[in-house]
Amino acid sequence: MVRLLLSALVAGLFVCAGAAVAEEKKDKATVGTFESYKDGVLVIKADGKTMEYKVGPDFKTTVWSPAGDTSKEGLARESFRDLKSGTPVTVNVGEGDRVTTVTIGKKKQ
Repeated sequence: MVRLLLSALVAGLFVCAGAAVAEEKKDKATVGTFESYKDGVLVIKADGKTMEYKVGPDFKTTVWSPAGDTSKEGLARESFRDLKSGTPVTVNVGEGDRVTTVTIGKKKQ
């Protein structure tokens, strides 16, 4: 009986530790404004710093309408083509500094 309780306690600790590690690996979001996109490099300005991200031309982006009520998906090469400097952009970076999502514009609150 004691062995069963101890093994259950140890298993519970491993599950909790695993959940804590998994929680730490969430994507890091950077919110800034669009500066440029050329040769697969997205440049945004966030917190007074210029930041560069590798975003291939076939990377799927989410583009919000100017009113912020509807969104559509598009390829980076099309989404950034006529985008004006200063447009809000959110870049999520995951494990290994790999871009996971790019959102252009903002959702209406």
